[in-house]
Amino acid sequence: VAMNGTLLDTDIWPPLWMIFTKHFELGLSFMPSMLMRGSFLGLTKATLAIDFLPFVDVTITRRSQYASSKDPVKTLTAYPLRVMGLADSEFNKMFAVRIAANYLDLKTSPAANWGQVEFHEHVSRFNFGKVPEKALREHA
Repeated sequence: VAMNGTLLDTDIWPPLWMIFTKHFELGLSFMPSMLMRGSFLGLTKATLAIDFLPFVDVTITRRSQYASSKDPVKTLTAYPLRVMGLADSEFNKMFAVRIAANYLDLKTSPAANWGQVEFHEHVSRFNFGKVPEKALREHA
């Protein structure tokens, strides 16, 4: 079993391994196989293999003060397009933009500085989830 992860704003308390965080996601993938040997459709000593790929996804999100709000909910997307006005114009130096919103922290892949840095990543990568309009107006 191999597991990689980054814990942001999270406390884990052993020995019960209680997790305290605002947002938690866990995905498990299993790969069971079933082999059968016998006669199938007139073939003798044939081997039949059936593979399964069940996937379990667990998402736990702490409710915010806006969870019971009746305001319309919109998808929050914060896409970094271009960064200008950087003092260093060294071509061997790479820049990345980090955006934190709605308890998520996303970062672009590094790009070279040619006087300005442009990012060409897919917009869906910077989806920060659903947010009530009231919450956005209060934090604007």
